[in-house]
Amino acid sequence: MKSPIEPPVHLVPEPLDFPHIVTKASLLAALDAAGMPRELPLDAALRIAPAMSDLRDHLTGHFGAGTGMCELEGRQLAPLLPSGLHNWPVWYIRLPLAWADDVERLVSQPGFEPHLLRDDLDPWRIAQFVAMVSQPAASGWPAEARRVEVDDRAVSWTLHRGASVGGVLVLFECAGRIVVTAYAVDELLLCQLQAGDGASSRHPLFDLTLTEVQAMTRALEEGRVPDCPLDVIRLPVVHLREPAEHVAREGFTPRVNGGRHRLRPRISHILHGDGALGPLDAIVDWWPEGWARDLGPWLRLDVPPALHDCYSRDGLEVRAVEVPAEDEAPAMVVVTLSSGSNLYVAELRLDEEGVRDAVRQVCAEGRCRLALVNIRNGRPLVLDLQWPSIEVPASAGDSTAGPEQDILEAEEHPGVRRLALALSDELGVAVQLHRCLVRAVGEPFTRG
Repeated sequence: MKSPIEPPVHLVPEPLDFPHIVTKASLLAALDAAGMPRELPLDAALRIAPAMSDLRDHLTGHFGAGTGMCELEGRQLAPLLPSGLHNWPVWYIRLPLAWADDVERLVSQPGFEPHLLRDDLDPWRIAQFVAMVSQPAASGWPAEARRVEVDDRAVSWTLHRGASVGGVLVLFECAGRIVVTAYAVDELLLCQLQAGDGASSRHPLFDLTLTEVQAMTRALEEGRVPDCPLDVIRLPVVHLREPAEHVAREGFTPRVNGGRHRLRPRISHILHGDGALGPLDAIVDWWPEGWARDLGPWLRLDVPPALHDCYSRDGLEVRAVEVPAEDEAPAMVVVTLSSGSNLYVAELRLDEEGVRDAVRQVCAEGRCRLALVNIRNGRPLVLDLQWPSIEVPASAGDSTAGPEQDILEAEEHPGVRRLALALSDELGVAVQLHRCLVRAVGEPFTRG
């Protein structure tokens, strides 16, 4: 029996000694030196390693007879995997018969191809996939190639362990055979993944508008799942066991420094994009079919999904309050939404002419329709808001704030802070204060 190899591969520096790379040739040489066969019939593999039968049952239990991948440690497939490979991360991948001709090309590829792509099942997530390419695309972009790929979040243990041994061992099961190869997990790959983690293109609105992403989300909620291209296999992953590195230490007690405790702030601040006051057609991009479209004034506020669910489930208290000018803060009308320890404050600052005109018209109506829009899917929660009679000033007075000011620039009004502190005192807990500015949009709410 051939002796174990420690370490299994040698790191070969590129010019300037960075990054350190692991070559495909060194990985395959390590497999050969350890005594790992490159290919064998499935029946033979099952006879050598009875644990493989349990592994395949594990895959079937999660994914039926379809494609799937199991992430495990080399020692779990002993004696099929020699002792020199027991510390390696292993991917056992079951491919459909239609991909039998691709296996040879997959095992010959020099390395993984990381790339970013919007998650088909979550339009708000730009996922990073690690691809094994069978046929490269003419553009050279991995996302257009014929490929087998896995979400990098699903294989974090592989990347951690693989970086310490130099690679990952991959066993393809297809057409009654097991074909073995290895892919490098080195500094080059880790640098590529790190660059993808911080890429600006991972923002969900990098290449699509908010309206488009919301429409995709609603389509998924209604069961319209996009088809995966026939030349792409996106592997679902099951972990045969939880690796030791992922098990949290138990019995850890944090130390208290000299018995001194820092008090939790009574208010935590969350800022949101602008709200809009105006006719319904001017303030929303989508409206549910068959819903009433009142012609009076509407106030649209964008609400995060968790808060929207809270409002829908637990209800909320809504009111409009006049807040006088104070210090350098202008007079304004605030619409407050209260539910538990969440206080959402929509600020209509009366130092802006368009907002003053709009507020006058809403005061004349005595009421306003409120559309609380789930920012994730664009679905509204509609409420009636009774509007108080307010004496709106004819001008902005001495305020120096400009109409282009946004919520990041707008100082918190002392009156708004007092509202949050009062709620904190009433509940005896810290309050999450959500703030947004409201703009007047659409005729007749803005001047031409």
